[in-house]
Amino acid sequence: MNFYLRVLLSLTILFPAIIGIIRFKKINDAYYPFIIYIWVGAINELLSVILLIWRYSNIINLNVYLLIEAMLLMWQFTLWRFFGKSKILRKLLYAALLSFWLTENFLLYSITRYDSYFTIFYSTIFTFISISSINQLIVTERKSLLQNPKFIICAAFVIYFTIVILSEVFWLYGVSQSVAFSNYVISISNINNFIAIILYTLAILWMPIKHRFTLPSS
Repeated sequence: MNFYLRVLLSLTILFPAIIGIIRFKKINDAYYPFIIYIWVGAINELLSVILLIWRYSNIINLNVYLLIEAMLLMWQFTLWRFFGKSKILRKLLYAALLSFWLTENFLLYSITRYDSYFTIFYSTIFTFISISSINQLIVTERKSLLQNPKFIICAAFVIYFTIVILSEVFWLYGVSQSVAFSNYVISISNINNFIAIILYTLAILWMPIKHRFTLPSS
């Protein structure tokens, strides 16, 4: 897969971002963190493309984006009441994510080196959270899950983060020694990202609108 095709696939995130802008005022507040997550992802992709075209490294903005992404997803699952009344668990996860990111970027390595370990760490967390959320929906939801935006988002997270974990493990343990295999892993990662974007777009299109309340007539 050549550079321009990779860029084209990555920039398809602009579609859900634009749809999110159009529907933002109508969408239920419970989905706002996810919409912001899409916008931040779109900005990061645009910035990365610009930097790469100008032959600059995009590692720093990628590492910062990873932390922002993790915090936004924590916020999203908090609004979805995944943690229930357990404030301790939520605070522990926030602290663990931030501590892990700071440790990898400023103590063990440098922020100019891609955060492979943090990526595996937070991807694992949100994979399990998404699976648990899907199980809850299967038990409680009475309508079709295929048009349930929360189900679609969680399913996309499970697929996306699982592939991300596998890709990062390959990179850490020798995939770079083979050029052909490296290109194969990069292509799989790009396709994985594209599939996630398609699911994100469907989820935004099916997000419920805000409830409107009117006073009863006298």
